Amino acid sequence: MGKELEGLFGGLRRGLSTRDVMTVLCRAEDTEFSWRHFTLVEQDGHILAGLCAFPTDAHPQMMKRLPGCLQKDCGIGTGGLAKLFLRSLLANFVHRNQQSAPGSLYILLGGVFPEYQRTGVARSTLECLFDRARANGFRQVSLHVDRKNHAALGLYRTLQFHETPSKALLRRVLMTLALD
Repeated sequence: MGKELEGLFGGLRRGLSTRDVMTVLCRAEDTEFSWRHFTLVEQDGHILAGLCAFPTDAHPQMMKRLPGCLQKDCGIGTGGLAKLFLRSLLANFVHRNQQSAPGSLYILLGGVFPEYQRTGVARSTLECLFDRARANGFRQVSLHVDRKNHAALGLYRTLQFHETPSKALLRRVLMTLALD
């Protein structure tokens, strides 16, 4: 999913990389989008991966607050926000909350940067998230994944995620994991 992160956040402002955006969002102390919802995986000062997860009922409010956070903390202007909005529509991020599993922790986006893929980083990051979700009383985790992302689908299936019937979401599949 490194491509998904790059496709969403890449090029929003000249000189601002996807890693820069993820770092700002994950470390922000005073915004709705902050360390409370983002997780960065770092090793020796290098960002390997990142993800954003939150309760399903928080999604609409958070999506409304994202533009302000990006403007304030990343210095992204109107043009960059317009790009992000169009990209999120195309990726179907904006309305995913309508079909995510109720009462679950929802993974809005996540990815491992290409040079760190297939090293166990994704599995370890997700297992850590599952432990935190259980500790906070969530009974399940849900996410959407591109039907053509065979590597991600394979990983999710080995972690015991199951496809959940949902309305057609272009090429996305809703997957859920029970946290027993």
